[in-house]
Amino acid sequence: MEVTAQAFVGTLNPALTVEVLVNGEKITDWEFTDTRQQKRIAIIPGDLLKKAKYALKGAQQLALIEFSIHDPISPKALGMSQDTRELGLGVSKLTFSQFSESPVH
Repeated sequence: MEVTAQAFVGTLNPALTVEVLVNGEKITDWEFTDTRQQKRIAIIPGDLLKKAKYALKGAQQLALIEFSIHDPISPKALGMSQDTRELGLGVSKLTFSQFSESPVH
């Protein structure tokens, strides 16, 4: 999975940690330290996809992908504006690609 995102960080909140979970299991942490749009990659193990706990009508399996933002903060708390929403990560693009493992000889 490739994510293009921009973190809400600044001088009073210089870093943002994002925990990436698939079906409730942590696969990686991402650390952001500036506001530029950045690409991050997370490899989702196939066995986690097989543990899909969610299904639509017709028994189609779904994987739950979560981005857990550690210590989001509001612009108001930083004295930037009256906006009280706690902000963390703005995702502009999310791409999934399938990789197959090569057999080991």
